[in-house]
Amino acid sequence: MALFESLLLAALLALGAGFVDAYGYISLGHVFVANMTGTTVLLGVAAAHGDAALSAHYVLTVGAFAAGALIGALLKRVSGRGSLPLLLGGVLLLVLVVAPSSRIEALVLLAVVMGLQGAAVVRFRSISLQTIVITGTIVRLAEGMVTTVLGGGRAEPHVHEANVHHALTWSGYLIGAGVGGVALERLGMPLLLPAGAILAAAALLGLIEARDPEPRKK
Repeated sequence: MALFESLLLAALLALGAGFVDAYGYISLGHVFVANMTGTTVLLGVAAAHGDAALSAHYVLTVGAFAAGALIGALLKRVSGRGSLPLLLGGVLLLVLVVAPSSRIEALVLLAVVMGLQGAAVVRFRSISLQTIVITGTIVRLAEGMVTTVLGGGRAEPHVHEANVHHALTWSGYLIGAGVGGVALERLGMPLLLPAGAILAAAALLGLIEARDPEPRKK
């Protein structure tokens, strides 16, 4: 995977995830559909206050995300292609765009989509990176920056490359969330944007996998 391809893939996925998470939080009752750390915290608070209905929504979200991750991992393992889970996620987003859905249906489908994305690709070149979990990304960026600064700018090339990927993913997620918040107010079908980003990522990853196939795991 060339550096430009890797950066573009990370950017597309981070933008899509940030948008979808903002959409879920604003439109679906303050529920994170990508950030399961946040949803788990909200579940703990709701359960502690005895709010059974709200707790059920959070449990459903976490369960749907886990199911999406499981399906994505199975698809990737059987086919050897991470592009297939991404393609399925993009198609599910398009279903939400064109077909009427209840709040619960939208919550479940969006969480499944994010689970699929999380399982689809976790490595960009030699860099381990998640595009739906930003906390770890910030920590790794901080570690990389310390390595670069204390090394007097003489850090290994892979450290600089990792720093760029982590910074791009963090900023992409932030921009995606901001665009999502604005799009909800101004666009009639806002989910078309993240669907396009994820489908574009699936197409790009598919091309990369066709060119540089990885051996399937047994």
